[in-house]
Parts: sequence; C-alpha cells; structure tokens
Amino acid sequence: MKTLTIDVDEVKNVDGRHRFYKWLAMQFNGGLIVEMGTGPGRSAKCWAFNKTNLVLTYDIKDHLSDYTKRGFNKLCNLLRIVKDCNEVGPEWFSKVDIIYLDINHNGTDEERFLQRIAPYFKGILVMDDVDCKKRWCKLYDLFNGLERELHLLPSSICS
Repeated sequence: MKTLTIDVDEVKNVDGRHRFYKWLAMQFNGGLIVEMGTGPGRSAKCWAFNKTNLVLTYDIKDHLSDYTKRGFNKLCNLLRIVKDCNEVGPEWFSKVDIIYLDINHNGTDEERFLQRIAPYFKGILVMDDVDCKKRWCKLYDLFNGLERELHLLPSSICS
C-alpha cells in the first residue's frame, strides 16, 4: 500500500464538483475503485476521471435513465452493477484500492458492510454523508478493533 499525502493546493486546482474524488482517483494508475450506492452517478463519474482505473459502481436500484441522460454510459472505465453490495463476497475486496461507501445511512447497514469486509480490505475507504456523531462513534469503535493502521476522512469536508 502506498502512502498518500494530501496536497490541499493540488486538490483545489482540480476543476468541478467532488474535486477530492477526482484528485484521489488520479493518485492510482490501473487501480480498482468500487462505489457502493450509486444513486444518480455524479460521484461515479468523478471516480472514473482517471481513465486508467476501473470503476465498479453498485446500487440496488437501476438508475439507467440518469446514467444515459448524463452521458455516463459512454465512459469505458465505468461499469454499473445493479446488485446489493452485501451479496458480493467479502474476500473479493482484498483486490480493491478505494471503496467509496454511500449506502443507506441508517446506522446499521454501513456498520454491517464494514464488518464483513474488514478482514480483507486494505485500501482507502471514503464514506459519504457521515455527519452523525453517534454513528461516527460506533464506526470508530469498529475501526479501533482492527489490527492495522487506518485513517478516516469524511468526504463531506472534501467536496
């Protein structure tokens, strides 16, 4: 795993919405980025900014009309998958460089997903919409139980 140093000036120089996602995607070449919880796909397009990376985006709903309307279906490095992310075998996540987690924010789905993949995933985890103190405390407890160094960066401060 490589060490990344965030250069705020570099991030500020990236154009458009979700500039941090684009910047982070540019730090990998030939990487695998997995987005959990696609929605209309704006963040997926940002993760696909670096054409050398493969972006797999999972959602339980088919947002094809949103994708087609925004032209995301023309991105050759973005693969849309209509499937519950909890149906993906957890050992598969050992191959993933970045997970962008934007699934149901009910306080239990995120925790359940993270517990499943924790023994396998060694990459960078970016979580969306994590502004709830109670949920953060639960997630910190989960992460503190892992036997490796982990840095959390809520994406809400980076967009």
